[in-house]
Amino acid sequence: MKTICLMLSWFLLCAEVAAGVEMAKCDDVYIAEDSGKISGADTPNTIDISRCIKSTHDTQIVCSFDVSKCTKVCSTLGYKTDEFGCVSSCDCNSNGFIEEDIKYDEKDIVQIKNAYDKIPKGASEAASIGIKLWNENVVNGRPKVPYVIDSDMSTKARAAISQGIASYSEDTCIDFVARTNEVNYIIFVSKGGCW
Repeated sequence: MKTICLMLSWFLLCAEVAAGVEMAKCDDVYIAEDSGKISGADTPNTIDISRCIKSTHDTQIVCSFDVSKCTKVCSTLGYKTDEFGCVSSCDCNSNGFIEEDIKYDEKDIVQIKNAYDKIPKGASEAASIGIKLWNENVVNGRPKVPYVIDSDMSTKARAAISQGIASYSEDTCIDFVARTNEVNYIIFVSKGGCW
């Protein structure tokens, strides 16, 4: 699959080129996202959503800002970026995404720095060397990842999370289970985006 993007005056037009890939599905994803529609027969499935979001990010945009001139190190948060994800200044981000899918804002910065900036050198490569994560409860080779859904989540959001969990368990070797008393767990929260 290849993504081709064109900058047309005030907007970016991206199209996927591959046998059997329908861009109309991405149109459905963007329409559903704009309308806030997250349930029903016409709701795009999680695989289409991920594919379309990835296609938006896999652009052929060339970034020109020279980060090597920056004297400040922004570590985990990175430098401020423009709408295309290109670094635009030597200032550190005060909101954005970590690891491409964890959204944060100013009130989360202290917690993020405490969690990420204390990671020993080389630990970020831990997954690539075969260290098992979520290994507290593994049944038949399938890690069981405990989770909690925040009480502020709507019924529709809970349904979407349940659908995503079912899809993820079907397509991977990881199962999500409701948290009982586990120390390590995932919490789904409602903060107006992907957090």
